Amino acid sequence: MKKKLLLTAIPIIISIVGTIYFQVDWIKKSYKYEFDRLNKLADESLKKALLEIDLAQEDSIGKVIFPKFLNLADTVGIEILNNDSLTIKLSNTRDENSKHSFEKMVYNVDRVKVEYTIDANSSGHDSGKTRGLKSINERAVTDRLDEIVLPYLKTQDSLLYKSDSIKIQQNFEKNLSAYGVKNMEDLTQLVFQSKVKPLETQLSLGTFFREYKPQGLNRYIGSKRWVGVYFHSHADYILSKMLLGVCSSVFLMLIMIVCFIYLVKLILKQKRLAEMKDDFINNLTHEFKTPIATIAVAIEGMQNFNALNDPEKTNRYLQISKNELSRLNSMVTNVLNSASQEKNRIELTPIEVDLRNAVQEIIDMEYFRTAKPIRFNIQISDDVKTIKVDVLHFKNVLTNLIDNAVKYSGETVEITIVAENLTNKFLISIKDNGIGIPASELKYVFDKFYRVSNGNIYNVKGIGLGLSYVKSIIELHNGTIAVKSEMNVGTEFRIFIPLN
Repeated sequence: MKKKLLLTAIPIIISIVGTIYFQVDWIKKSYKYEFDRLNKLADESLKKALLEIDLAQEDSIGKVIFPKFLNLADTVGIEILNNDSLTIKLSNTRDENSKHSFEKMVYNVDRVKVEYTIDANSSGHDSGKTRGLKSINERAVTDRLDEIVLPYLKTQDSLLYKSDSIKIQQNFEKNLSAYGVKNMEDLTQLVFQSKVKPLETQLSLGTFFREYKPQGLNRYIGSKRWVGVYFHSHADYILSKMLLGVCSSVFLMLIMIVCFIYLVKLILKQKRLAEMKDDFINNLTHEFKTPIATIAVAIEGMQNFNALNDPEKTNRYLQISKNELSRLNSMVTNVLNSASQEKNRIELTPIEVDLRNAVQEIIDMEYFRTAKPIRFNIQISDDVKTIKVDVLHFKNVLTNLIDNAVKYSGETVEITIVAENLTNKFLISIKDNGIGIPASELKYVFDKFYRVSNGNIYNVKGIGLGLSYVKSIIELHNGTIAVKSEMNVGTEFRIFIPLN
């Protein structure tokens, strides 16, 4: 049986472990996918937010610079060609005979360099005049740029930086929401880093940086900054996205584990029941054979002598036969009651029963059935006169409990029966001075076919149905039964039955 159980359990365990492994692997891969996706969307949102800041502030340059150049040219145009330079176009049409256009003039603060070109196709082109204009305008434009741009950048740097921070944060959250990543206001934070990009090893998990040059003219003074996105609790967001899948996966794994545990317990229980049924059949056969053999011997003895001439011996043999028939009848009744209990066919007919008289009848019968010396201590309180129960089954309950107390006691038996009224229920206690029940076996004593044993040896006669029947009858009366026991001290059964 153990080998069969092992062969059944191994494939199930392998299946469960394999399923759990693949489920955990799927969860890890899903988490990484969602984490990478979140980083990608956040990076795209940040890049887009920075681009939006650049575009929004492009026109603001001209509002500051254009008016300053109006005294140098009729037309001023400012164009950004790259991140390091500012291109200013000046057109001078005040001279009716010639038109000179500075089509390219690059101002780079780091290199302090001005480049320009003059339209070679301008009307009235004169090389000497051009050289003069070149010298004059180069100096004028350079001086004017130094005069206008640098002070402006120095005074506006802090203000524009703060303005950028707010706008970038707003644009970032808006772009992230547009990608479907919503409600991240409390989970993300923009981190601004001046001059030097942080090393990757210095970053907190969930933080990445992008190069950022402040808006407007600040970009031309070479003060690079970095802006990063820090996730306060990216795991919470990712797990919320995976919640349904993870919960479903965990739920299925739990169901599999619970089913496996239940299956193993069921198999072990069936194994134990099979063993107990085998013991039951063996015990039943033995228990039935004993009274039958005793009766057969008594009848044979009466046949061997003249029963009419020896009335005393005849009565003794008849009494032995009667006792054995009574015991046989009790066992048959227990078997029949157990069958009825299993099919839920037991029907109760509750009536008012005088408890003191019922207990006394059972005691008298027990004196008659056993050869052991028994001392009963009856403690029935005055407020317990009658109890509403099914008289037949209730007497069987008390008989079973008292009979067990006698069987599992030593040579001298002491049984205490207590009955009292506990406000809304009756308490009936039956306590003995027997051998006791091991603590490890107390939870099984009410199981069908279960018998307390010493190893594989059963020292007391019985078929293992009595206490199972007792519990079912008490429960049919809407009551409960409890047991406590101490080895070599005794056992106490406590029955609680509602007043109504």
